[in-house]
Amino acid sequence: MGPLIEGLGLGEAAQSYLTARWLDQLTWMEGRAARAQAWYYWLRLAAILGGLLIPVLVGWRGATTYAEVSRVVAGALGAVVAAASAVEGFFRFGERWQHYRRTAEVLKAEFWRYSQLSGPYKDSPDHSRAFSTFVERVEHTLGDELETYFTAIQPKTDVVPGSSPSPKSGEPGPHAGRGPSSSKSPGPVTST
Repeated sequence: MGPLIEGLGLGEAAQSYLTARWLDQLTWMEGRAARAQAWYYWLRLAAILGGLLIPVLVGWRGATTYAEVSRVVAGALGAVVAAASAVEGFFRFGERWQHYRRTAEVLKAEFWRYSQLSGPYKDSPDHSRAFSTFVERVEHTLGDELETYFTAIQPKTDVVPGSSPSPKSGEPGPHAGRGPSSSKSPGPVTST
């Protein structure tokens, strides 16, 4: 993306925004989408395969020794199926994957419209003049992403009155250290 960003003819501050904010967020979203997808597939696969094997093991009518073993294995698989389903239900990896993927695709599409001066940028004579619209639309997308994450994606947790909720997923939440007030964000940018 570096040569493409440099080829837009923007000043240093605008290029900094594109790499430190837009590209950073896009890369972060794509990484989270891939990780959530992998967790979702593994947990669902464990639940499906375990669920398919349990009836076979319970119905085992072989020798006495194998019947005992099959009941124990069926019980263990039942626990695996229950755990995989519970973990996926709590962390909602399928929803996270789709949410992050959708946001990443919106950010990509916005950049391509901007780079081609199409859509909302079609009346701009050059990228420098269209840049503030691009920033506004990217920040709106990221704001919507945060709102959706905290209202629909993040697992609901029991909160002690007077305290603030915290994610229990092992993730500090989206954009930890990357939000609009982060030192990583170059802040308001005007093209030069």
